[in-house]
Amino acid sequence: MIDKKPELLAPAGSFMSAYYAYQAGADAVYLGLTDFSARKSAQNFNDNELLKLKKIALDLNRKIYVAINTVVMDEELENLIKNLQFIDRLEVDAVIVQDFGVLELLRKFYPDIIVHASTQMAIHNEYGIEKAIELGVRRIVLPRELPVSAVGNFIKKYREMEFEVFIHGSLCYSYSGLCLSSGLIRGKSGNRGECTQPCREKYTHNGKTSAYFSCRDLSTGKLIGKLIDIGTHSLKIEGRQKNPEYTYNTVKLYRYLIDNNGKIDKKIYNVLLQNCEFVFSRQKTTGYLFRNRNTQIITEKYPRNMGSPVGFVAKTSKDSFSFKTKSKIEINDVLLFFLNKSENIPYKIPVRRLNQDDKFVTIYCDKIPKKGQKIYKAYSKNLELPGVTRRAFPAYKKKINAEITFLARDKYALRIDCFIDRERYSFEYPAASETFCKDKGFKDRIQKALSAEADTFYFVEITGIKNETSVNEDYFYFSNTMLQGIAKNLYQNLEKINEETDATQIAQIMNYLNNFSAPKPAKTIYDYPEVAEFIKKRSNINIKKREFPFFLGNKTDFSSLEIFVKYYFISMKPINYDTTYYKKIESFIKNNSSNTIFLGINNISHLKFIERLGKYKNVYFFLDLYFYTANRFTLSNKSIDRSKVLFAYYWIEGNSKNFEYLKNNTNFPLFQIESTYSAPLFLHNGIFTKESLKNAKSRTSDIVVTNGDDSYSVYESGGFSCLFKIY
Repeated sequence: MIDKKPELLAPAGSFMSAYYAYQAGADAVYLGLTDFSARKSAQNFNDNELLKLKKIALDLNRKIYVAINTVVMDEELENLIKNLQFIDRLEVDAVIVQDFGVLELLRKFYPDIIVHASTQMAIHNEYGIEKAIELGVRRIVLPRELPVSAVGNFIKKYREMEFEVFIHGSLCYSYSGLCLSSGLIRGKSGNRGECTQPCREKYTHNGKTSAYFSCRDLSTGKLIGKLIDIGTHSLKIEGRQKNPEYTYNTVKLYRYLIDNNGKIDKKIYNVLLQNCEFVFSRQKTTGYLFRNRNTQIITEKYPRNMGSPVGFVAKTSKDSFSFKTKSKIEINDVLLFFLNKSENIPYKIPVRRLNQDDKFVTIYCDKIPKKGQKIYKAYSKNLELPGVTRRAFPAYKKKINAEITFLARDKYALRIDCFIDRERYSFEYPAASETFCKDKGFKDRIQKALSAEADTFYFVEITGIKNETSVNEDYFYFSNTMLQGIAKNLYQNLEKINEETDATQIAQIMNYLNNFSAPKPAKTIYDYPEVAEFIKKRSNINIKKREFPFFLGNKTDFSSLEIFVKYYFISMKPINYDTTYYKKIESFIKNNSSNTIFLGINNISHLKFIERLGKYKNVYFFLDLYFYTANRFTLSNKSIDRSKVLFAYYWIEGNSKNFEYLKNNTNFPLFQIESTYSAPLFLHNGIFTKESLKNAKSRTSDIVVTNGDDSYSVYESGGFSCLFKIY
């Protein structure tokens, strides 16, 4: 058992959520700025709000992590650099990253910023962890699909890496970062923070309509004791799009569980858990972390907030119903019951009139549930939190030390030397005629004047006073008006220096960016002109018998590999827990030495695997569907072997304008995937027929589901389910 408590990490979709996360006991919050956040529908933070939150975090000894966990297009790099410049100056505790290009920029220009790899990077095996370590990543946010045993093994083996695990909140049907459904169906990419949640919608199969792809919500509860015992570094709550009440009550629950691991009071736990459910709750699951054959991942009921059960209907009348409950029901609460046995058609009741005695609560409403029906409480008025006035919170100020020196000139003067990032900045102020008056409180008075200036990023603290004159320093005097003027001028100069420094650094970086082109590979796909023409259509390199884009490692896949003239194409699957998969590929390379083989890179783990293939002269690589090449710096990442990686496919959700710019401003062969290409919309860890259709055996033929006028096929293999649009 590990004695050290893990970090409790909470979502902060707004300033109010962040404030209440800290109040409830969160050790850290993660948040997004206005741009580059994977949750654009959250309120997110502007610069001023982040400055205020930084002050709160410092006062409470808490942390802030900023999420820049989206795919970034080349045209956005200048705005990204401005954001990174501010983050660097603010000294946040870490930045959460998805894009390989952003990771490369951070390494090159902002090496002091600590980097966490987002769950969007889908780092799920040892190859991926080892490559992340090489790239300077300090922490990995693990996929929700990993079991607790795998987490424990990673913690034991990689002591230099921190691991963060989701313990509560929404589950995506697809692996995070590998979902293309919203982007390709709606033009709103989840990899850009714009997910429209097609997985929560209803689909029809064989005449039955249900939310087949809607997952239950993760709720590990008391089981987090197992994560604590194996030494998990950070326990993460999902929910930046949810309200402050959700954040506050969920943090309170897990704060209690962490602080009382092994000695949980059942009554306290049940109250905290029910409060969590009152603010937001779908059907719950312990997820993949603690999965067994009885674990349910997919919801069979209503896929939205349904709250917590509070009782069963005991009596009904024409305009009311009554039920027994231990929960307090108040005016403006929201109750809910279902209109059908499947419990997927809800009816919500805003409580406007009620009677309550020792036995029953009676609710008056238009639609009456049946006797014996379960009643849920989906909103609790008494859990509402008071609003937070941002203006009431002071902004963070970066403390800098300063020394004062009294100077002997033709006229006496005062010099203030400020020290910022190991640089000295000096400012002189002439003394007035009333200088020579006894004043033993000079240091306190000038410090008071410096402390009074509010609208500035810096706070100057006087650490010493020197006297280079023949006059005793106790007799130097400056009026309060003079000191206030000195303080105002000093801060104006410091702000000017700060702005000029930022502008200079940004200009230098942008000059580099504007003149940068990804290094030209030693060899490119154009050295194989017939192949260059062939691979322009991504569908040409699918596994032919299934029209599937990845090599799954099955026996039939080898015979289905696309061969063009003497060239084989193997697109490696983005998720792979089994090392035998890589052994099969290497064996195939050995056994086909007379053929040239092109391997598609779809995950960070592949970058580590291909290092062992350098000895084979017949193998080359390309950046494939899930590498999300959207900017020049993804192509320049130092992990990409210039002598072996011959081409890349452009990010499939990206726009044509960005593609043309990239194509014309890089030395790297780049191809846009055809618009009619049927890419996997979901890549799910599980079997659709067993989880969603409740069939005992998986299907060998495709399953067709419809949503409105659109038809989709579900393909199952190797423990995965994929959804494809039928064109």
